[in-house]
Amino acid sequence: MRYINTSILVIDANWIATAKKDKYSPLWSSLKTAFESLVGKKCWYNESINDGTSNPIDHFRPKAAQVKKFTSKYATLDPAIWSQLFNTSQTGYPFLEFDDTNYRYACGFANSAHYRESIDGITRGKWDFFPIRSTSAIATTKAAITTEEIALLDPCDKNDPEYLCFNELGGIDASDGILTYSWEYCRVKVSIEVYNLMYSVISQKRLEKWVASEREIELLTVLFNRSNKTPLEQQTFDHLFINLITSLQKRSEYSAVVIDCIKNYIKRKDAIVYKWLHTEIPSDLLKK
Repeated sequence: MRYINTSILVIDANWIATAKKDKYSPLWSSLKTAFESLVGKKCWYNESINDGTSNPIDHFRPKAAQVKKFTSKYATLDPAIWSQLFNTSQTGYPFLEFDDTNYRYACGFANSAHYRESIDGITRGKWDFFPIRSTSAIATTKAAITTEEIALLDPCDKNDPEYLCFNELGGIDASDGILTYSWEYCRVKVSIEVYNLMYSVISQKRLEKWVASEREIELLTVLFNRSNKTPLEQQTFDHLFINLITSLQKRSEYSAVVIDCIKNYIKRKDAIVYKWLHTEIPSDLLKK
């Protein structure tokens, strides 16, 4: 997950009025094109690129009058996490149906319910779920949204993507510094389940991205530390370095995995051998 700044979106001023008249208007397609201008056809939840599918625009807060109740039928979570979640009937957010600040570009797999692909009998996918903290008031107006304590990590909140930490096995952890069973920890675990982030295909793609990034980093390290590079070696270094920098861009698939791979090297590897990771990669590129 990467932070998506939707404030730079350019949406036709007449879009809302027209969409309200015809909910199936082609204007929804034009809205999708506007959203794709930010990071392309990349799911904002799992970072997969889906060129061959019809990626839906998700209502982050469900537009239904009633939010679907989030239970153990739809997630595997520790009791200490379930206890922190609102567990009674929950009203939805129909007042946000035509509010573009409530829209998120998603892939069908993260956004919809999926059972057949499950290996443990759990139906996962965002669907009409929107779990909140047990002690939180449910927002019934747009103004009240700022005080609602939501369980799902939001790609449009600049802080939320930093809570996720990807690892060398294709898995996901809570970032360093997040205490086990804290509310932030709870949000990470709930988001992994609801967004179906551990689906085997997605997990395997993240693993492949990590392995490819490690391979590039090791090659770049060998070349960087070579004192008398040949022109071909310098050319190879430059080419690989550009590839690595490109893979850190928000438009690149699973770019957050590359960020965490580099951070892992910086944290755990020899600072002298891997000096170039500290000196050559701008720190801003390592922010999700």
